[in-house]
Amino acid sequence: MFRVGPADRHAIWAEIVRGVRRAPVITLRDRGRHGVVCGVVVKLTLNARTAFVMTSWHYREDGAVPRLVTAYPIVNR
Repeated sequence: MFRVGPADRHAIWAEIVRGVRRAPVITLRDRGRHGVVCGVVVKLTLNARTAFVMTSWHYREDGAVPRLVTAYPIVNR
């Protein structure tokens, strides 16, 4: 979709970080002792192409740094 490769990984990460800081959490799943998972849709622009991307973030415990679990383009948004 974005026509990117491994060399673009830093640009991709920068766009995800920029986008997720402004985007609302749309899903929240309490995994009990395994922490919390949040779903956030971000709008990314890479190589002059724009798409909405679903991201999923895992928080292991209260105050933990979030970990990106997955990110994939959303079709038909």
